Amino acid sequence: MVRFFRIFYGIFRFGIRKIIDSIILNLPIFHTRIDKISIGRWFEIMDGNLKKLYKINFINYIPLKFVKIIENMYFQLDKIDMSIIQKEAELAILYSLAARTNNKVMKFNADSLSLELENKKKEMGKNKSAKLNDFLNYIEISLNYGSIDPEKMKASRAFSLYNLALEKNNSKDGRN
Repeated sequence: MVRFFRIFYGIFRFGIRKIIDSIILNLPIFHTRIDKISIGRWFEIMDGNLKKLYKINFINYIPLKFVKIIENMYFQLDKIDMSIIQKEAELAILYSLAARTNNKVMKFNADSLSLELENKKKEMGKNKSAKLNDFLNYIEISLNYGSIDPEKMKASRAFSLYNLALEKNNSKDGRN
């Protein structure tokens, strides 16, 4: 009898969560586009504060689909480093082929690619630790832009300026 109530309660809770998720996702109360959200909120979302996706801060409930929305917003950016995603796909293919053919050389190549990918992710993790102030300072100093208000500047504009600053600094160093 207790087991029946636990199962019923689990189904009931899951159903309620799906209903609440569908209601929230059909209301225009959260940001879905990178050009509609401020750069300050974007950095807070990247730090794990998913509540900042809401336009109004009165709801503490976070739908499960917010992660998908963040992924979609991330892919709305102009310049994305797809090399890691490509290497992960290549790694999956290599491991699959090595397992099917029992080829030790292919397994070694997959292991070395895995190590390379791991090192690249660690390197990117160090670069991602740059906070909002460092990001804005880089833009302001590189482009002589003046003071940027992180709550007024949209994230898409800030990333465009950041890419422009990177290009400007790379051309100064003679890397182009």
